[in-house]
Amino acid sequence: MLSYIVILGMNLTEARQPAIVERQGLRLGFLSYNCVGPRESWAGRDRAGCAYVHVLTHYELDHASPGGPPTVYTFAEPKTLECMAADIEALRQRVDVLTVALHKGLGHTPAAVGMYERQVSKAAIDVGADVVMGHHAYILQGIEVYKDRPIFHGLGNFAIATEALNIDGNRNAARGPNAGESCSVLSRIPSTQPTRFIPRRRTPSSPTVRWTVAESAPPAIVPAS
Repeated sequence: MLSYIVILGMNLTEARQPAIVERQGLRLGFLSYNCVGPRESWAGRDRAGCAYVHVLTHYELDHASPGGPPTVYTFAEPKTLECMAADIEALRQRVDVLTVALHKGLGHTPAAVGMYERQVSKAAIDVGADVVMGHHAYILQGIEVYKDRPIFHGLGNFAIATEALNIDGNRNAARGPNAGESCSVLSRIPSTQPTRFIPRRRTPSSPTVRWTVAESAPPAIVPAS
C-alpha cells in the first residue's frame, strides 16, 4: 500500500524535481507538494524542505448576524499553483504515468473536502497528472473521478507511530471530543466492492493515460461497527 509520497530537496529548485522510476515497462513520475504546512518545512532559495502550494483562507462574516459563524473560503495562491502546473507540464512527456501527491486536508474530519483541495487537485489533472493522491487527514476521505482520472482526497494512514493520531480505542485528549470512536467513513461507500484503477499504456494516438476498472476487485473492506 502506498499512501504517502514526499520529495525533499536542499532548496526549492531541488524540491520541485520529480522522482522517476521504471516498473514493468512503464515510466512512473512523481511530484509532491505540501498545502498545509508547517511553513518551516517549505523549501526556499537557500533552505532545505519540500515543494508547496500556498493556500489562503478567507473568512466572510454575515454582518446581519454579528458574532455568527463565518463562511470559510480556501483557495490556492496563484503563483505557487502556477509553479506546480509548470512542474507537471515539464514532466508530462517524460513518463507514462504521472502521480501528484498533495499533503492536504483537515485532520480527523470525515466527509470534509476543503474548497482548495478540489481546486488544486483538478488543476493538477488539467495540466497532465494521471492520478492525484491526498494525505494528511489521517483517515480515509472521498474518491473523485475528474476527466476520467482518479483523485484520492485522503488515503488514511499506512503506518502511524504517534499515539495522539491513532484512530481506534484512543481517548487521548489531543484527538478531540470524539477520541476513541471507531472510524466509520467506509460505511458511507454504497458499493461493497471498491474500485481498482489500472493505467493503460500511453501511445502516440492516446498521449495521456486512460484508466480502466480492473476485471476483479480486491476483497470488500468491512467498516468498523
